[in-house]
Amino acid sequence: MPTAAAISLRDIPADSQAAMRSFQSGSVMDADCTGFRTTRQVLSVTAFRYKMGMTVGERIKKATKARGMTVDELAAVTGYSRSNIYDIFRGDHQPKALHKFAGALKASLQYLESGRGEMFGPSAEEGPSIKGQVPLISWVQAGNWNDASDPYAVGDAEDWLACPAKHGPRTYCLRVRGPSMYNPGGRYSYQEGSIIFVDPDRRAEHGDRVIVRLEDSAETTFKQLIEEGGELYLRALNPSWPEPIIKINSHATICGVVIGQWAQ
Repeated sequence: MPTAAAISLRDIPADSQAAMRSFQSGSVMDADCTGFRTTRQVLSVTAFRYKMGMTVGERIKKATKARGMTVDELAAVTGYSRSNIYDIFRGDHQPKALHKFAGALKASLQYLESGRGEMFGPSAEEGPSIKGQVPLISWVQAGNWNDASDPYAVGDAEDWLACPAKHGPRTYCLRVRGPSMYNPGGRYSYQEGSIIFVDPDRRAEHGDRVIVRLEDSAETTFKQLIEEGGELYLRALNPSWPEPIIKINSHATICGVVIGQWAQ
């Protein structure tokens, strides 16, 4: 383990490197921007981090590997994009994501957060397993899914894919069309051609990504549901989308909630 005096930029975790680039000024901003520290103090903090072990992202990566999960499987369970997960592995610390990753990996929250304790405590369950196969269907089929007495008879599925997330018996998957939900810099991002898993029996709430049939235009679309002031809106995650938010009325039908994705 390197000592404080021997640490160089190559030794420092990614989430500390930005602070260390201010070596020559004699003082640098705290990681949480609450004040300034001298170079010696930063070196001392970095040495302490080494004593505690890896970064949060490195511990999440290690737990993922220990569970035998792929990044695609972790993305499907958590709803985060592959690129977002890789950013977290590399040190993009997102405190709000810790509970979701701890749940998905059935890992100790204390371990992921601080490195203390066991990775998988005595009460930890087995990691996510494949929960059955669901049909890959067309967007036309998705729009009619809730109306069918036997949805699996609506038409032949293009394929049947293993779903690693817990889901209802009528869950299906779709291939994303167009770039309206593509936002590589955001928490959620869905690239054209990626596969999304949709549970039609899950209750849609504010912030969920949903499949909606717009009766007025006979179109089935994929957007984020926004509820504000008793009104419902659909939001495109792509910040460059020409019509980012549209209001929906009683002529719109929510056909399911996206519970994960399988990026291609």
